[in-house]
Amino acid sequence: MLNLPVVLLLWAMSTVAPPATRNEMVLYRTQADHVAGKGENMGEFIGYDWTLGKLKVFWYIDAKKKKTDSKEVSSYYGLTIDGRLYRIIDSKPFAMLQKGKFCYYENGFAHMNMLVDNEGKAEVEDGKYCFISKDLTSPLIHIPSKEARKAFSDMPDLTTFFDCTDKCKADNAEKIRACMKAAI
Repeated sequence: MLNLPVVLLLWAMSTVAPPATRNEMVLYRTQADHVAGKGENMGEFIGYDWTLGKLKVFWYIDAKKKKTDSKEVSSYYGLTIDGRLYRIIDSKPFAMLQKGKFCYYENGFAHMNMLVDNEGKAEVEDGKYCFISKDLTSPLIHIPSKEARKAFSDMPDLTTFFDCTDKCKADNAEKIRACMKAAI
């Protein structure tokens, strides 16, 4: 006869959900699809290719990781990987890291590289590092820049944020993140 602790342990092990897929990717054709949660669940993100200005993403289509598939997504609004939104603009991904008074993004290629290489830091493949937008549909503006300060001139409570980012080098995402965290 089994004792109570063993029975409870066996019951607990049988009711625990299986671990979620690492790097689970969902594609969204439009911003409305993203807001409504109507995306295409693709499986585990394993990489991307950006050739001749076209973004293609790759994923495993089975749990045994024996079959892969790919799709060109340049015309999509975006995708999520483990819940993080990557807006696709001009066929380039931009990883949204924060949404609050404004949306803060970093170069999506670098973040995708970190997922593929399983590292905490990656070099930027193409373009600039840090961007902001007013919302999930407005244009992204590189920071630090005079254009960003001008675009957000109707939000005087962000003056301290822009004063902070103006002191940062354009490629120093860590310092810009600190400015962003203090502003939100």
